[in-house]
Amino acid sequence: MPKALSGLGILDMNSRNKALVGSLVSRASTSREPWARLLRLQLNTRNPTDLGRASTNWKAIKVGNPGSAGAGGLIRDSLGRWVGGFRMNLGCTTSLITELKALRQRLIIAAECGASKLIVELDAKLVLDWVWGNTTNRVLTNLIDDCRSLCQQFDVILPKHTYREANKCADHLANLGVDLPDCLVSLTYPPPSLRKLLFEDAMGLTSPRTVSAARMNV
Repeated sequence: MPKALSGLGILDMNSRNKALVGSLVSRASTSREPWARLLRLQLNTRNPTDLGRASTNWKAIKVGNPGSAGAGGLIRDSLGRWVGGFRMNLGCTTSLITELKALRQRLIIAAECGASKLIVELDAKLVLDWVWGNTTNRVLTNLIDDCRSLCQQFDVILPKHTYREANKCADHLANLGVDLPDCLVSLTYPPPSLRKLLFEDAMGLTSPRTVSAARMNV
């Protein structure tokens, strides 16, 4: 809003914030200053201080249902730092199979990373109910049982429902997975295109959630 109308004189705060974050990410990736080194350690480490407790979030993307599908996910340590990730193309399949295969893959990677206590963040409420609740799906029993079996590898596992807006990093990896040939790519380090989103997560930046009027209680 213009200053003449009691505003701050900033027409688009969102664009301004994105530009500032982009500039800061660029400086942090090359600077030798202590603050930049600290941020690089926070965003990317292969030697986390505590892999006893880790968190994982993932996203499954599909084009059509059934249709071409991709998935992606990442593992972070107890300080929120990158530990590992993946992106994969699942070919032509349904949305529910995509969600379950993505969950199975991130449980495998978390176990390979040595995590013993795991927080599983997912935005697919139905999958959460299938794997950790009392409901099931007879058609997808094998995939559901695979996920339940993998959960037994951890001393503690805590499923946590999260909204899509809080899952941007995994969402980005899933979009990259759609463009792959029919294969799985394990990621030791985050792709360059993901670093800005990881930085925003580390800074605690949030995105507004859009809710349709039909779902609001007026």
